Amino acid sequence: MQYRASVGLDDVFLKAKELSHCVKGHFWLTLLFMFYLEAIYLPALQRQVRLWQINYFAGLWFTQMSLYSFYFPLLIRLANDVETNLGPLFFMESSETVESNHTTIIS
Repeated sequence: MQYRASVGLDDVFLKAKELSHCVKGHFWLTLLFMFYLEAIYLPALQRQVRLWQINYFAGLWFTQMSLYSFYFPLLIRLANDVETNLGPLFFMESSETVESNHTTIIS
């Protein structure tokens, strides 16, 4: 009993029991529910939504950072490499392919 009184739980319980006769009826229950929503539920919900938004934007920023830092330079390097190194100049379509001046002649 001394531990609960020192923490204050017993005092809160006694005060709530003493004032419970005042909170009877539909109006007071609605008022109590609205207080619960305003004081406890909505701040917790706002914290969770804020945390979700921060995580969402952090993921979006990380994706943009990795795209601009790694993927786009590799893509540009690949495009430049395709322009300078065109690859093979002839294609083997049949067994009688002859290469002449960067063109293919098929007999």
